[in-house]
Amino acid sequence: MARRLFNHEKKDLTKTLKVRKEQMQENEAEMESYIGHPVERIGDSRERKESDEDARIQQEMWASRQKAVPVCDYNWKDSHWADRTERQLSEICSRRGMPGYGPKAAMLKWLDTGKIDYQDMYMGGLTRICHERGIVYKESDKKIELVRRLTEADEAAESG
Repeated sequence: MARRLFNHEKKDLTKTLKVRKEQMQENEAEMESYIGHPVERIGDSRERKESDEDARIQQEMWASRQKAVPVCDYNWKDSHWADRTERQLSEICSRRGMPGYGPKAAMLKWLDTGKIDYQDMYMGGLTRICHERGIVYKESDKKIELVRRLTEADEAAESG
């Protein structure tokens, strides 16, 4: 029963659409005779403008991706840990007490030198360190803000 009703409505809708398109073409022809030039269809120009805007946004996104810099600029190619996977390195670093976490280059830097900069870490690692130290932060804070708060806390701990 429902299928019959659906098919009937579908046929009715197609017939109505066909009639409306014919009426629109007749009205366009009449309008063009009144104004003396072709009528611009609003939908066509809007779609064109939207697709142009979409293309511009995609271009900007692609350009911003090309300008991306790595999180950590440590040259880890010569490290004897370099053949390990990121998961293995993460497990090794967590067992050895690395504060927070970051990309493979940051983990290798910490394993090789014993030091890691806050800028080399992922945002999740920074929030975890802030939480463990009791440093107040907002979820909306940017990475640079967390780095600033952590370095201020380190300086306060050293001086006091």
